[in-house]
Amino acid sequence: MVYGPPGAGKTTFTAWYTYNSYRKVFWVSVFEDETSFRRNAALLGYDFGERLVFWEAPVAGAEAFFSTLLDAVARERPEALVIDSVTEVLAAGGGLDIIHNVLYRAVKQSGVDVFLTAEKEVAPKVAYVADNVVELIYEVYPYGAVREAVVKKIRGGRAASPSPSS
Repeated sequence: MVYGPPGAGKTTFTAWYTYNSYRKVFWVSVFEDETSFRRNAALLGYDFGERLVFWEAPVAGAEAFFSTLLDAVARERPEALVIDSVTEVLAAGGGLDIIHNVLYRAVKQSGVDVFLTAEKEVAPKVAYVADNVVELIYEVYPYGAVREAVVKKIRGGRAASPSPSS
């Protein structure tokens, strides 16, 4: 999970990481259209091309949405699934149990690494299900802005890798 305040760079950080780490990415955005996403990513040097499956997903009825999403992930077989932003899913009535079920089914059953972005205020509600948590800090001062990335939790290895205890 990557979280922080608006403008901290959650989408940019996640795009950078997935672009440089995965051959195929399934990106679900609840607030940005595909054309804007691809244009903004390309301006930063991330031309995903055919490596990206993009869903514009205004969330209404989280349970039905996630069921359809998991079917699509199984069909597309990406290495990474990005849900940008889980804040919107929770605001639309998607419960933590649904998000946890999606993570379990995507990671354990499909072997897909899942990335969630979230606004700072909902992060504590979701962080417990994440193996790795990165907080992006963005503070504006009269003399400029400060951006930081803080690793809050890391369990090691890729999400699809077996844990050391198994």
